[in-house]
Amino acid sequence: LQSDTTAINFEDSLANYFLVDYARSLTAQRYFDLVDSIKNHWSHDFLTLRLAYTQTAQYNPYDTQISQRQTEVRRLINEEKYEAALLLADSILQDNFVDINTHLYYGFIYSQTGDSVKSNFHYYLYDQLLNSIFDSGDGLGPSTAFIVINTREEYALLDWFKLKMQRQALKIVDGYRFDVLYSINPVTNEEHAIFFNIELPYSHLNKLFRIQDDSSGND
Repeated sequence: LQSDTTAINFEDSLANYFLVDYARSLTAQRYFDLVDSIKNHWSHDFLTLRLAYTQTAQYNPYDTQISQRQTEVRRLINEEKYEAALLLADSILQDNFVDINTHLYYGFIYSQTGDSVKSNFHYYLYDQLLNSIFDSGDGLGPSTAFIVINTREEYALLDWFKLKMQRQALKIVDGYRFDVLYSINPVTNEEHAIFFNIELPYSHLNKLFRIQDDSSGND
């Protein structure tokens, strides 16, 4: 299967806002097709994969249960209870194949249990999902902010950069919403302001509130 994003000329625009519209043009079926294609090494379009996930019924960007389950996965890993950790991690990927850190945990667990093939595959998925965020922008300002589908992706990037967040700000520019994470490099003490476009998760949350309000009004 060919990458959907190969047809997009990123140089045609000074801003990457069009990626938000691109995400909204995708379908849930596109996500499921890409999951199968990536598992079979037929596609490498991880940007479209992540964006298409926002169109699925499983998409819930502010779901705290995933973070809670990941905390439990880390505890099980620390206790070397790898089989239980795998079962719990699998419950996350069943609903959210694009969760970045879960693939990192998988890679580590399989490396400890001696399955190098599965370990390398999940480390590959971790790298490619992170790279797909880098493909969306540079994070230096609103018009080239990293396009993220939940806040866990923001912190996954900070971990990759080895930065520690100091404070956070919400900004609205050009009608789009942004998380700005002011972070520090603990080695150099240099501060960085990293912009994340959160229009996709924010609009999903607004949609849920509208549905709830409509339901309340019908009582």
